[in-house]
Amino acid sequence: MAETELDSLLERMPEIAKAVNSFTSEVVQQTAFEALIAAFTGNDPKPRNESQGAPEAATSNAGGEKTKKSNRSPRKSRSNDKSKNENAFDELALVNAIREDARFEQFRSKVILGSASKTQQVKFISWYAGETPLTSGNMLRALDILGVKIDAPAASRAVTAAKNDYIATPNTKPVTFRLTTRAHIDYEKWLLNDTAAS
Repeated sequence: MAETELDSLLERMPEIAKAVNSFTSEVVQQTAFEALIAAFTGNDPKPRNESQGAPEAATSNAGGEKTKKSNRSPRKSRSNDKSKNENAFDELALVNAIREDARFEQFRSKVILGSASKTQQVKFISWYAGETPLTSGNMLRALDILGVKIDAPAASRAVTAAKNDYIATPNTKPVTFRLTTRAHIDYEKWLLNDTAAS
């Protein structure tokens, strides 16, 4: 790389860093960084397959031979993250509140036993939770406790199918959702109106 190219590249580093940092995975960040550098310099990036894992840096040992040193950071356990985020919401407490609600028979006939779609069933849990943001997993487990059989992909698809009715809470892993005010009102009209079609 010529000195002028290097100077030009260094001037663009803040842009490159911003673009690379928008990715959450370190491997994706490294791949994006390599691709951006390669695109700028006109070189083809080295093909990387997923089995290679994190990039490795070459270092010299005392004999002058190159050895490879891994730049990997220790993996965080997902079980710890899950216990912090998902266990913060108590699905059983929500379901018990639903069962104690004076309108439970109406909920039961329309959502649990009725012909409500999967989207309407998932929305029910979010509607009852109100302003509390939930993961699709929270909604799935609450429905399961209520006796509504729905699998995880179907619960996720139900949220996705009605994505305009949900507000996603930013910067949470996993992503949490709550109904928009308009969707909450519309759902309540559907749910509590005896003459409305399912």
